[in-house]
Amino acid sequence: MPDDEAACNSINAFRVWVKQNDVEWIAAEQPLYHRKYKYAGTVDAVANVNGEFSVIDFKTSNKIYDEYHLQVAAYGKCVEDIYGKPVDGAYILRFDKQTGSFDAMKSNDVDVDFITFCGLLVGYNGLTKLKMRGSG
Repeated sequence: MPDDEAACNSINAFRVWVKQNDVEWIAAEQPLYHRKYKYAGTVDAVANVNGEFSVIDFKTSNKIYDEYHLQVAAYGKCVEDIYGKPVDGAYILRFDKQTGSFDAMKSNDVDVDFITFCGLLVGYNGLTKLKMRGSG
């Protein structure tokens, strides 16, 4: 355990979350690539959580930002492509390094969030192509 009290508080809160949920860890720090949409990333964990095939992303931030839901949805769709089965849940587990607080949030709209992610991906790729042409 670290010497920092806030870090210890976060870790202990995470341990409580694991005990309160039936978590079967499958993979950690798994590199991902989506063949159809051509994006990549690294998911922090793949696990069965309370019987649901899930992705888990760990964050050290001040709060759970809305954009995190798009990220876990993108991870979820990669994991579906790799494992050949649907992801039932996408979890964001937040550790606050300053206060030691811990939050766990399940993202329940993975399909909707993925559609939003894809729209932003198309926009990002379009802007990148414009910049490469020298117009911006």
